[in-house]
Amino acid sequence: MKRRLSEKRIIKFIKWLTSQGAEMLPTSDKREAVRFRCSQGIGVIHRNSKGLYSVSGPVATEAVIAYFSGEKWARKAKPTVRSYVNKRKKELLKRDGNECFYCGRSLGEDVTEEHLVALNQGGPDRLENLVLAHRACNNDAGNLPVIEKVRLREKMRAEVNKK
Repeated sequence: MKRRLSEKRIIKFIKWLTSQGAEMLPTSDKREAVRFRCSQGIGVIHRNSKGLYSVSGPVATEAVIAYFSGEKWARKAKPTVRSYVNKRKKELLKRDGNECFYCGRSLGEDVTEEHLVALNQGGPDRLENLVLAHRACNNDAGNLPVIEKVRLREKMRAEVNKK
């Protein structure tokens, strides 16, 4: 399924997913526009160079169809997933404060969890391996090794301090 969507529409879709109980995940590469998890699995939406979005898998397909048709989403996440994520973010905010790990600016509403050692590289999904970051900063870091993420942090903070 391919559809031309604006960034504004994608942001509304992300807000809708969150309201449905889905957990937003950092994208794993530059082609991914949206990655989310719910009780039935992970959904991914890709963006190509022409601005078309393609949906990968049944979870994402059902979510997109429900969103655009205004129907109830049958694959809604269990409330425990959302409350667990919110609790974890609150713990990270308490531990690290309300600033992006990379750029150092205030997080505001733009908050994602960043795994310092990426899950696909064997990193654990525990607080010790998590920090909070803006979505764009998180995407810039991608699946870099930890040392490269620290270098990126130094570079981004130096750029912010110049302004």
